[in-house]
Amino acid sequence: MGAIKDFLANGGHSTPSPPEPPVVVPIGEQEGWMRMIERFQKLQAPEFHGGSDPLTANRWKEDMGNILDLMGMKPIQRQKLAAFSLKGYASKLYKTKFSSEERLTTI
Repeated sequence: MGAIKDFLANGGHSTPSPPEPPVVVPIGEQEGWMRMIERFQKLQAPEFHGGSDPLTANRWKEDMGNILDLMGMKPIQRQKLAAFSLKGYASKLYKTKFSSEERLTTI
């Protein structure tokens, strides 16, 4: 689970990127986010439910990175879309480890 936490903390990149200022999405841009999520889902982004198998975590991390690279996402978008694919225990752990402010910025 540490590899997944590091991946999300680094904005969906394997190596840390410099921090960016928080991004607030104005109401007019909400449609853009919805289109981005639809596009993300059409690419069949993998879900991650947690677990103790490092191979599963690494496979999710690699697949997620490939999709986010293909989409040309910025770090904050990468983090949000990767977090969107966390389900069950992995989602709960992410929400427990990162405050709502941290989830809106890259670390």
